[in-house]
Amino acid sequence: MNAQEDLRKVIVDAQSALDTFKGYSHSNIDNGAKQIFKELVTDMEHHVDLLTGRLSYINQGNDINNPLS
Repeated sequence: MNAQEDLRKVIVDAQSALDTFKGYSHSNIDNGAKQIFKELVTDMEHHVDLLTGRLSYINQGNDINNPLS
C-alpha cells in the first residue's frame, strides 16, 4: 500500500468512528456520557480534517516526506 491508500483507509475508519460518536452523543445515555461523546465528535472532526488535508496535499503531487506548509 502507498501513502495515499493508507490515508484513504484511515480517513474512512476515522469517519466511521466520528459517525458512531455522533450517534452516541444524541442517544438516551446519561448527560455526562453525552458530553464525553460530544467532545469526541469535536476531536474526531479535527482529526478527519487533518487527514483529509494531508491526502489533498499528497494528491497535488507534493512529496509525502515534506511537511505541510
